[in-house]
Amino acid sequence: MRLLSISGCRTCEPQLIDLRDLVAGMELGHLFSGDVAFCTDFAAEACPVRVDPARLQEVVLALVLNAREALGARGTVLVRIDHLPGEAIDGSPAEGEGRVDLDVSDSGRGMDRATLSKVFQPFFSTHASSNERGLGLSVACGTVRQSGGTIKVFSALGSGTTVRVSLPASASVSVSEGGRGWAALRDA
Repeated sequence: MRLLSISGCRTCEPQLIDLRDLVAGMELGHLFSGDVAFCTDFAAEACPVRVDPARLQEVVLALVLNAREALGARGTVLVRIDHLPGEAIDGSPAEGEGRVDLDVSDSGRGMDRATLSKVFQPFFSTHASSNERGLGLSVACGTVRQSGGTIKVFSALGSGTTVRVSLPASASVSVSEGGRGWAALRDA
């Protein structure tokens, strides 16, 4: 399935959902224990997007697990969701409903420029001894693109890492069209 996601062959079934409900419904806090804190910061207003819920759920999970791995034994992972009605995905003034940003940040050691330049390559890992090399950010990138969005990574050594997924905002979410649900994302 993951290879099909990268190639664009996997069927996409978009739905209108509130991204806050998707992430809250995933109950990601259970993935953390000990000295690793998991925090959320969601916009007060609805964050409506039209995406394939199951595929965005895979993206969110991959981003949160990557952030957790970056911490080692202690630190903080923060998931922030914000609706920016006046801004388009490329930062210009919005023509439509604006954009919805999903940020996954960690307080880990961060990455240098050489590492950052490789993060979207298939099978790349920041763990030299890891046997768990996969398609994580490559698949996330493909999924986000198919939903009309972008994915960017911001990091510096000693400053942690933030992965930002920006999706086009849709008209408001109504109970008849979903409300609670799931989602998907894209690359810059």
